[in-house]
Amino acid sequence: MAPHFQDNSITIHKLVCGPYGNNSYLLVCPETNDSILIDTPAEPDKMIELAKGTNVKAILITHNHQDHLLGFDDVTSAIDAPVGIGENDAGALDSPPAMLLRDGDEIKAGTITLRAIFTPGHTDGSTCLLTGDHLFTGDTLFPGGPGKTRSPKHLKQIIESITTKLFSLGDQVYVYPGHGDDGSLKSSKDAYVVYASKNHPADQSFKQPDRERVLTLVPWKMWDVAIATAIPFGFIIIVLVAGLFVDVGETVEADATTSPWTIFIFQAVLLGLAWFFGIRKYNVPWSTLGLRPSKGRWQPWLPWAALLASLAVTLVYAQIVTLIGADFLEPSQEIGAALGEGKSLILNTLVIGLWGPFTEEIFFRGFVLAAMLPVMGPIKATILSAGIFALAHLDIGILIPIFVTGLLLAWLYIKTKSLWPPITAHAAQNLLALALSTQALE
Repeated sequence: MAPHFQDNSITIHKLVCGPYGNNSYLLVCPETNDSILIDTPAEPDKMIELAKGTNVKAILITHNHQDHLLGFDDVTSAIDAPVGIGENDAGALDSPPAMLLRDGDEIKAGTITLRAIFTPGHTDGSTCLLTGDHLFTGDTLFPGGPGKTRSPKHLKQIIESITTKLFSLGDQVYVYPGHGDDGSLKSSKDAYVVYASKNHPADQSFKQPDRERVLTLVPWKMWDVAIATAIPFGFIIIVLVAGLFVDVGETVEADATTSPWTIFIFQAVLLGLAWFFGIRKYNVPWSTLGLRPSKGRWQPWLPWAALLASLAVTLVYAQIVTLIGADFLEPSQEIGAALGEGKSLILNTLVIGLWGPFTEEIFFRGFVLAAMLPVMGPIKATILSAGIFALAHLDIGILIPIFVTGLLLAWLYIKTKSLWPPITAHAAQNLLALALSTQALE
């Protein structure tokens, strides 16, 4: 990998990791090959592989926000080096770090000396790191201005940190932030002059474009998703095993309709699991699951584009199955036949057409996919979540179309940063399938 910066005194490698655009930096001494790793975001394999050929002397964390710690466990398990973090942010780590960084502390690797600069505001323990003319600022300072803050008090605090401790450094200093592009300290000063010349609400801070383009980071972990997913799948396995000892054919013949309450309860369980292992456990609002407005100029058209793509794939798949005579790849039961008549028809239509898309999108996209994204990246997370979504439908005849639909719905969620577009596309597809299936039976 080509260095981001290199001279006789230091080599700087920059890694852009995960869907949140986090920057991780590896500083290497050219003389001794000793190194220091700054921040451990998602995609830890990148950092581990890059650091492999060096002697890592320290792993330093600029602040305790989760997106900078998503790869922490994997990195620290693979790399035996002392960890350092600002004293006021150390509580976020599972175990006490070897170094509690305070203002003026120095960390060395070969001829490289990093000086800790205590800059509270973005978090209580935010710490910038300076070596020569290279300033690593985490989310405290960007070329466009200060990082986000939580309150008027913290905005005042971060501005004081920046203006008194960072702007006093020379204009030749280069800023390496926790997200996005780097730039000169002078450009940050100029941006601040423009900002300070205008009137702003007391709690306003700069909004960094790189952060606005990504999904809200969710607090629940992969093991929360693993447990929550295992519960319904475990129930399904039990039902399938029990079916081995029951004459399923007679049961289906006796009652070909599907009870709306069976479907309703199963999908309610999915909603309850997302609430229990996400909303309740971490005390966060429902908007964290993606129940928020979508953004973007062309977003209103995206659900319908996804719907058309899904219908096209389903149609092509059906034609291929018919042409090759693969009867086992056809759906095991016509949807219309399972709806019943009268009250059962109405309830099943509401459950399958509206309730199902709402609960399934919350669980499979808002809960499952959202947790996978920072750990696996968008491609792997999209594929795995779509696979789980397809398997949950328990029908080999629709496995491939549902998998493709899952890919499209995941793409829609990532693109719009909201669950409402995939809910819309999902509901429209289900209602259309119900209408066509019912009409075919008449």
